[in-house]
Order: sequence, then structure tokens, then C-alpha cells
Amino acid sequence: MSKLLLDVGCGVSLLRKNGYESIGLDLFRDFTPQAGDQKSLIKINKGELFIQASAEYLPFKNNSIDFVYSSHVIEHVHKPDLMLKELYRVSKSEIFIRCPHRLGELQNFPYHIHALDEEWFKKHLKGKNYKIVVTKRSYIEKLLALLIHKLRLRKHPNFNPIQLFLMKLKINEKIMINLLKILNLFGLPREVIVVINK
Repeated sequence: MSKLLLDVGCGVSLLRKNGYESIGLDLFRDFTPQAGDQKSLIKINKGELFIQASAEYLPFKNNSIDFVYSSHVIEHVHKPDLMLKELYRVSKSEIFIRCPHRLGELQNFPYHIHALDEEWFKKHLKGKNYKIVVTKRSYIEKLLALLIHKLRLRKHPNFNPIQLFLMKLKINEKIMINLLKILNLFGLPREVIVVINK
């Protein structure tokens, strides 16, 4: 029997992982207000399961899902603490959550009801086994992104603006990596990533 993966708030892009049967769950079957009309898009492939339900009241038994995943959903729900409890309740072993940091540029999108940060998660996960990572976007990266856009430099999906700029200057890779680490120390919080193990 294969393991179960639950993508809570899957929208139109259900997470798929080798060795897992994916289940997509979303409050909306065909239309998500924040993403526009999605009726022409297919949420799931043939043979995959989609359940229309709220992330605050998951229709699963305790400890029934091997891997619970939720990306950029918890900031949309009315009771994020209840959603977090539900994710924990149905999880058998691992939970992965991503959301915009309350101080980040992604937080200002429409339909975001709550502004969360690492302190919010620490408070609500007290006594649990978890790890939190806050991704950052440096001020210089933001400026270079504008510069790259203005200069119409070709954007490569695997590189951030600083890497592109340093590559154009033909900077040594080791020096580039060290510069990126230093610049990231002075960045703006972007996302909160939480991994919880039971």
C-alpha cells in the first residue's frame, strides 16, 4: 500500500511525490477567488482524489496521512490556529507548511486575512518537534531585480537576481556563494517554512 500525501489548499497545482498517493483538498472545486477563474484548469489527473473541504475541518481520521503539505493557505483561513491543529491531528509523521512572512512583500496580496511569522508558529507549536526557516530577500537583490528588468537581461528560473548580476560580471562561483550568504543576512523576511515531525 502506498503512502498518502495530502495537499491542503491545492488550488490548481496538486503536489505529487514519488511513492505517495496524492489527495488534493480545497475549499473551492472550480473557482478560487484569489486566483481568478480556474474552470479551464485541471486540478487533478485521472485516478487522483480531490476533496472539497475546509482546511479548518479536515475530513480525515487522526494520524491517517503520511505527509501533509500546505503552501500559502494558512494566511487565508479565518482560524489559522485551528487549521494548524487539524494538520497536526491528521498527520501520521510529517507536515510541511509555507506562508508569506508578515513583514514580507508577499503578505500584501489580496485575500490574506492573517499576517504570520516565526513567532506565531513557535507559540502555536510549543512542545512539538518542529523546525522553522525564514527565507529572506535582500535589499540589494530587490534593487538588482529592478536593474535586470531595466537592462532586459535574460532571466534564468534557477538563479536569483544577485546571482544573475554576479554571473554577468563573471564572478568566481565560491566568491558568489559567500557574497550571497552575507547579503542574505541583511534581507527582508519573505516566507516562513515550517516542518513538523511527529
